[in-house]
Amino acid sequence: MSLILYFGKVICVSGILYGYYWFALRNKQFHLYNRFYLIVAVLTSIILPCINICLLDMNPTGTAKILHVISVGSWQDAVIITPHHPKLFSLLSWQNLLYAFYNIVSLFLILILAKNMRYVFQITKKYKWKKIDDIKLFYTREPRSPFSFFNYIFWNEELDISDKGGNIILRHEIYHVRKKHSIDILFLELFKCIFWFNPFFFLIKKEINVIHEFLADEYVTSGFDKYSYAELLVWHTINCKPLSITNPFFHHQIKRRISMIIQQKNKRYYYLSKVMILPVLLILFCAFSTRLKNAHSTSIGLSDLQKPSPAKSSGTITPGQPVSAYRLTRVIDTVPDNKIYSKVDVEADYPGGHQGWENYLYKAFHYPQEAINNEIQGTVVLQYIINKEGEVRNVKAISGPKRGGLREEAVRVIKNSGKWIPAIQNGRKVNAYKRQPIHFVLQNQ
Repeated sequence: MSLILYFGKVICVSGILYGYYWFALRNKQFHLYNRFYLIVAVLTSIILPCINICLLDMNPTGTAKILHVISVGSWQDAVIITPHHPKLFSLLSWQNLLYAFYNIVSLFLILILAKNMRYVFQITKKYKWKKIDDIKLFYTREPRSPFSFFNYIFWNEELDISDKGGNIILRHEIYHVRKKHSIDILFLELFKCIFWFNPFFFLIKKEINVIHEFLADEYVTSGFDKYSYAELLVWHTINCKPLSITNPFFHHQIKRRISMIIQQKNKRYYYLSKVMILPVLLILFCAFSTRLKNAHSTSIGLSDLQKPSPAKSSGTITPGQPVSAYRLTRVIDTVPDNKIYSKVDVEADYPGGHQGWENYLYKAFHYPQEAINNEIQGTVVLQYIINKEGEVRNVKAISGPKRGGLREEAVRVIKNSGKWIPAIQNGRKVNAYKRQPIHFVLQNQ
């Protein structure tokens, strides 16, 4: 699977899971469930596209055929050929430029994350602290305080920790520390750096921050008047931008927090909202992690051995005939020797893999002089067969410029590529199609 295809699947899965959260779970008063749902949604989005399970399709449907057609098997990566320095020019392909841009942005975001963490640890060396059990309480003059990070609480000296309001705020931050909320935030920040192109991870990170506040508010108000606490939030709200890796007490989502504090719980639809995610996950698993295999191109199963059908076999079953012999006969019948596959379990490969194939093409190709003289360029798409012996057969140029000798040069190079490693279907070597795009580009264009 190409990296771009994988990233596309990550966006699709995370978008569907976040959409379910928005419509069925958001602003409901089961905050602990929502916290773990969003974390699992991120992990599912990353892992699910990597899973590839093959299912036996006994009776192919229209949907199965469509899924089979749109898969990307049998295509080789495109190669750019120029009259001079093709290797250097190939490094400037749009794919490589896209990957370079992705890496630069990821590195930039990681540096910002490292800068924020460095700021937090600098504060620990700048101010005095005292210990409360296993928590270090720092008395600071930082404008973003109070906030917490792992086992550190950074308190603002302007707030009186001994009065009722200050004591409530301290309990709020201690709850963040006890429940390990900083792990969630750091986890999501890291994946935001890697999957920065995915807007749903940013939205999930924002929701996790709010859910942390809901949980801490719920804990504090269990022993305090809700309306007095809501008033405390309003009067102590300060307009400052919190650090992305900390749990600040004065969060910008004040309206939602107050709504959750004074809202009456209604558990009527809570259970249904939670369990309805199961069919959604099943659909996502079937859509992104499974593929169908036609039963007519596989070996028979246990039920076939127990109920043999002489009409489908190539010979007559006699008493005492080994089951393995009958199974072998059926396998040969269901996978014809002369069949050419467009989709296989293991694609045919060139000795040395992708790098070996690319090196061969760059060495073997010569930009035709006729095409250079007439300024002819374009993409030639070749289709050929790698047979069971690894030999190249039936090389054809199915598209591309007809003048300038580009098609003829491409066919020549593919024909002379030597022996390949044959494709594998159901554990056997088979004949299989391959397709190779060749971009002929004049450097002065």
